[in-house]
Amino acid sequence: MTSSDQATPGSPGFLGRGAPEPSAAYRSGGRRSTVAATVLALAWANSPWRDSYEAFWGTEVALRAGDAELTLDLQHWVNDGLMALFFFVVGLGIFSGTILAVRLGRGNLPPGLTRCHIVGGAALSGIGFTISLFIVDLAFDEGASADQARVGVLAASVLAALLGCIVLRLAARRQPDDAGCPEALDPPVAPDRDHIRGPVEAPLTLVEYGDFPCPFCSRATGSMQQLHDRFGDRFRYVFRHAPLAELRPDAQLAAEAAATQGRFWDMHDRLFAEQGRLSITELLEHAAALGLDVERFVGDLHGRLHTRRVQYDVDSAHTSGVIGTPTFFVAGRRHTGPFDADTLAAALLAEADEGTTKRVRD
Repeated sequence: MTSSDQATPGSPGFLGRGAPEPSAAYRSGGRRSTVAATVLALAWANSPWRDSYEAFWGTEVALRAGDAELTLDLQHWVNDGLMALFFFVVGLGIFSGTILAVRLGRGNLPPGLTRCHIVGGAALSGIGFTISLFIVDLAFDEGASADQARVGVLAASVLAALLGCIVLRLAARRQPDDAGCPEALDPPVAPDRDHIRGPVEAPLTLVEYGDFPCPFCSRATGSMQQLHDRFGDRFRYVFRHAPLAELRPDAQLAAEAAATQGRFWDMHDRLFAEQGRLSITELLEHAAALGLDVERFVGDLHGRLHTRRVQYDVDSAHTSGVIGTPTFFVAGRRHTGPFDADTLAAALLAEADEGTTKRVRD
């Protein structure tokens, strides 16, 4: 399963707090230095000694390496140097700030995210700053300056993209997939606690961590029905909550309120079918359409009586290394790859065969 086929939870308790922004004093100091340098340059350029200002920046400086030679005036050397400096300083700042936040206990890196990944992301982040500086050059009317700025924009973008891709590729080669992520479901399925569709003792078990507003989870519901049709009583499907805090968290509570009336799976199916209708008023309409005791349902929602039950699933998602929805576990082990019916069926049968072989050996 690729990250593009998952929605990523972003609640603070689920993935940890983010890295802090640079301090106000740091940003203020940088601004003061920039303003002071700008004022000094403007004063010199408009003073009686402005000829010396132009002559100074027009001084040619040559860089030689064997028979090769690169000659530019001082203005271009400084401009190009600033471009490179900002590119690397921005990346270094992002990397250092993130690592410092982790060291100070302000947050944790999600499972599978390493320092190499942060370096790659920081390198990619340098694109915007270099482009911004080149845009300043575009404000000049001189054709040569405009051409140089365009070349610089392209060069900076290509450099940042290549550097980021190289670092991320090296990071991927240095570690296995999902390195650092738990592979086992924790805790295992418990009939007295989990929502199970199918025979409780069925030999083929698929657990999904999902969220009702998640479009990828909605796509997966069709696969679940196909698996039930294919395996019948040999298959059981378990659903656990992994809600995105910013997307209708009341949907999980509504499903649990329906569960107390023996209608969890009816509400589960309806919420996925009606993903665009998950407001409180619409949840009440769903309850009425299913024939639930609406007064009891309203009391459960307003009292948030099932928050602890949902939080239990969220905690289990964390201990199981879930970083996006949907995430599947086949026979208690994380499934990676597509989640269409054929792929999941093959994974279920492979786990069943492996389990049979292991029992024979024992």
